[in-house]
Amino acid sequence: MVEVSGQAWDVWLRLERQGCVVETEKHLHPKWDRVVFVVTVCRRGVVVATGSGPTERQAFLAALIEAVQLEAVPCGPVVPAVVGGDRVAFLA
Repeated sequence: MVEVSGQAWDVWLRLERQGCVVETEKHLHPKWDRVVFVVTVCRRGVVVATGSGPTERQAFLAALIEAVQLEAVPCGPVVPAVVGGDRVAFLA
């Protein structure tokens, strides 16, 4: 596993508790003749998110960002409410 900030690590631990695993591949980009890392976040064998970058850390962070953007918004007592204009707040 790569070294990331505490906040990124917390995000990964939350995903891991949901059953996610991470797979890292190293490829040689044919056009640029450089190494590119591809990180895939999977849950129960289904790809949740992918990220790529020139370092394993950057690829991992890109995959985390995508995974967080695709996470379901919690439902229940939390209800979105328009605060003003285009700003949205979540009320409990």
